[in-house]
Amino acid sequence: MSRDFSNIIVVDLKKDKISVRTKKEVGGENEVEVGVLSVLGLDEKEITIAFNAKYLSDFLSTVTDDSITLKINRADSPALFLPGQADPETNVDSYGFRHVIMPVRISE
Repeated sequence: MSRDFSNIIVVDLKKDKISVRTKKEVGGENEVEVGVLSVLGLDEKEITIAFNAKYLSDFLSTVTDDSITLKINRADSPALFLPGQADPETNVDSYGFRHVIMPVRISE
């Protein structure tokens, strides 16, 4: 999805949807909206967080589940990606595979 120039993927998290788009220095942007199954603890109306496309692609190419779980505290702290839909009662240690990605700073 992101190949030109910066290789940055921007994720806009909202209570009802997630928007994933590329951040290009020159030219237009590509954008896709994905439905959200559940949102727990999202106090803010929207969180925008950006990742290096390579690290996100590494995770997504490994996961075989139809859904993934994203756990974040803030847009400037590391994000935890888990395969499947996580139960809030489930301990993160019970997952066999975890992927932590540090966000990148963007100026918009």
